Amino acid sequence: MSLTRSVAHNTLYQLVGRLASIVLALLVFVLVARHLGVDGYGSFTTATAFLQFFGTAVDMGLYVYLAKSLGEPGIDEAALVSNVFTLRLVTAVIILGIAPLVVLFFPYPAVVKLAVVALSLSTLFVTLTQVLAGIFQKTLHTGRFISGEVIGRVVLLGATMLAIRMGAELLGIVWTVVLSSFITFAITAFWARRLIRFHLAYDPVMWRKILLMIWPIALSIVFNVVYFKADTIILSLYYSAHDVGIYGAPYKVFEALISFPALFAGLLTPILASAFMTDRARFGRVLQRGFETLLLSALPIVVVTMFTARDIMALVAPGFEASAPVFQVLVFGTAAIFLGYLFSNAIVVVNRQRTMMWTYASVAALSLALYFFFIPRYSYFGAAGVTVAVESIVAIVGGWIVLRASATRLAIGPVFRIVLAALGMAAVMGLCIGLPWYANMCVGVIAYAALILGLKVIDRATVKEILARPTV
Repeated sequence: MSLTRSVAHNTLYQLVGRLASIVLALLVFVLVARHLGVDGYGSFTTATAFLQFFGTAVDMGLYVYLAKSLGEPGIDEAALVSNVFTLRLVTAVIILGIAPLVVLFFPYPAVVKLAVVALSLSTLFVTLTQVLAGIFQKTLHTGRFISGEVIGRVVLLGATMLAIRMGAELLGIVWTVVLSSFITFAITAFWARRLIRFHLAYDPVMWRKILLMIWPIALSIVFNVVYFKADTIILSLYYSAHDVGIYGAPYKVFEALISFPALFAGLLTPILASAFMTDRARFGRVLQRGFETLLLSALPIVVVTMFTARDIMALVAPGFEASAPVFQVLVFGTAAIFLGYLFSNAIVVVNRQRTMMWTYASVAALSLALYFFFIPRYSYFGAAGVTVAVESIVAIVGGWIVLRASATRLAIGPVFRIVLAALGMAAVMGLCIGLPWYANMCVGVIAYAALILGLKVIDRATVKEILARPTV
């Protein structure tokens, strides 16, 4: 099977599974938001953001390192996965064990602090699941990985409905999240061991090699989590749970949307790594296709959100309509992150982690200064605006570093045509503003698809290759 077809078919599996997962997650979000209300959901958002601050730091770049290393010829896959998984487990237990102690010093209600303790278990399972994703991406068996996630979401939905029926409050909802995370990890680990027989292992030579390789990534991720999660935490220190709830609702949709580019970029990482070592022209082609695909996906999301944000938030739950303008701001950050994921993974491939580390450090310092300036003055609008700005800076600088290091140039023509198609979609939706929001959205999507084909963003040969029946 050709590269285009392999990536396309696995991307299709990801897309279908990811869409199912997103729908399930959004259903849970709707149920929880309606059940807890704006204030209760604000407390839930505070607890999850606090844990995600530590959970993101746990990553340490091990996921990207594993995806990259599995693409190298002659690697002992079982030994590599075993040591990376064990290292992830050890560091996760240490870092996540600190979170319940740190939260004691924050001026949060006791229920929020107890939620942080429970969610530390959920975050442990999530981070162990995440590192195993590299196995499925390398072997192009992402359907199995997605199946675990979808089943976990189904469990979460069922458990949430049961908890709400029983009248559970915040802590009851939190424990449904823990259960779902455990189920997802168990299924993912089962399938992963069918592909590569990993186990707990400690090879001091390999651990030292891994740590020497990932420390710039680890520091970069620490800086990254500062600007990605500090907004909610700082907002919770200056404003009430109600304000955090207004910000947390669209942010939840924001997080759901950016899960697709993370998986897609991870799928491309082993391919980029192999091409970078053997065929720089092929590296450029894969990077170009990846950029076009992510831009092609991000822009219609921006357009749809600008026209339907208020209707979508009103559909979620009464009281969250005030979140619509915040959603319209945050969606531009979504587009930036779509492209940023591709370049952040490619930076590891081209071995420019240390260069990017200083970018993350600078952006982290800048974002903290901006958050502390704008959030006290403009509440959640200040948080959203700064988030968009810093994510855009990271994506632009990351792209510049990758292109310079690989001596690659992105073709502007396809990018221009994608932007033109998105503008045409916006014009059509603007003309149909009187229609019900869901009808307007459908018209816009149809117009976008027609423009994509009409402007030959995707040529006929590529469509035929993607749709061709896979060969064994």
